[in-house]
Amino acid sequence: MSAKQGLLKWLGAFVAFDIVVISALLAPQLLGTPAVGARIAGALTALLAPPVLLLLNTLVPQDFKHILVFWRLRDVLPAHRAFTLYVNGDPRIDAAALKARIGEFPLDPRDQQNLWFRIYQRYKTELSVVDAHRPFLIFRDLAALSFLLAVIVPVVLYGLAFSIAAWSTLAVFSGQYFLATLASRQAARRFVCTVLSLESHSPSPANS
Repeated sequence: MSAKQGLLKWLGAFVAFDIVVISALLAPQLLGTPAVGARIAGALTALLAPPVLLLLNTLVPQDFKHILVFWRLRDVLPAHRAFTLYVNGDPRIDAAALKARIGEFPLDPRDQQNLWFRIYQRYKTELSVVDAHRPFLIFRDLAALSFLLAVIVPVVLYGLAFSIAAWSTLAVFSGQYFLATLASRQAARRFVCTVLSLESHSPSPANS
């Protein structure tokens, strides 16, 4: 089972909603020029079609996606703060038992990421981990995609003299980006903590 399974389907569903919103924003200006409007609507639909969506999503490096979500230039992975920020904030985690299993919690962000990732490898196929990982990937990719669309689509509309729709579209995609960022951060916390929770309650000896 993969956390990435169905990812494009979810992104496609969000973008289908975006197409409806953009069409509604364009409608008042398209009524006077239906032929031009049809071509523009077709071009935007093509831009937001699944193959282009997949291409845009693939072109964005994962590190840049994390930068867009966490607004950091360094140590941008969720688990870079696993033991200094998350471990004591989730009631599912027995912090004392976890420390007894793995030793003192590291403070350096990269050491935290490396230790957490070793733990993750033991539980990555657990249903609870997969279910926690998938929302993080979906909202992370949606945040990156929304950021790109907030740049590309308004510029295209403004260049075609649809200035009102351009500004409205910018507001829509910017709002979607900020909401996806907040959702991704919450999902990241849950993902990291789910792994630590399983490790803290595991009956088997740690193999760190």
